[in-house]
Amino acid sequence: MLDENGRKEAFAAHRCGDLARAERLYRELLLTDPPDAELHYCLGLLCYQTGRTPESVKWLKNALALVPESVPALQLLIRVYDETGDAEGALLILDQYLVQRPGDAGMLNVKGQQLVRLGHLHDAEQAFRQAAEQTGNAVMFHDLGLYRQLLGNPSGAADAFAEAVQRGHDHPMTRLWLAQCLRATGKTKEYYDVATDAARAAPTTSHFSSRRNWRAATCATGTASMITGSNS
Repeated sequence: MLDENGRKEAFAAHRCGDLARAERLYRELLLTDPPDAELHYCLGLLCYQTGRTPESVKWLKNALALVPESVPALQLLIRVYDETGDAEGALLILDQYLVQRPGDAGMLNVKGQQLVRLGHLHDAEQAFRQAAEQTGNAVMFHDLGLYRQLLGNPSGAADAFAEAVQRGHDHPMTRLWLAQCLRATGKTKEYYDVATDAARAAPTTSHFSSRRNWRAATCATGTASMITGSNS
């Protein structure tokens, strides 16, 4: 039989930071009502907050065994696995979570990170792309462009950088990376146009507060003489 007063007392102690009292109450309540998923989750959360990761995983798994679609338990277990570097464990729970919330761009991004850890780079790229497309977030498209560069996909990277610029992430460095990708794919005219725009915008940014800093940054890509318009 549920002890509602005991539950309220345990939750109040947890909220107020009296974790020792909250834990004692949770454990007492679970003796009388072991199949209560919420209590298992709360005890898992408390163990996580007090640095007892293995015990936290145990209670969170218990909660999910009782209520597999519990979003808070799924979210916290993903975080625990992510922080402990257990990419396989994180991916397993991420797949369960994304069945419940397929449009959660943040978790799609986390999925991409776990796939990178496991060396599944092309699957990771797909997760990052889905995250960017779900939100339309300009910064996510920018990051997707960087990732595609690492994969040796300049054409795909150019598309992502161009999307980032179109959606408002109009930073000179984004334009510079876009220019690099356009040059790598043989799009010479587009390359000159974008690189010139980046050079014009650079002096107004904190990253390139002087002409010298801009030239130094662009020299590394072999574009300095073209976009500065001089050799001085």
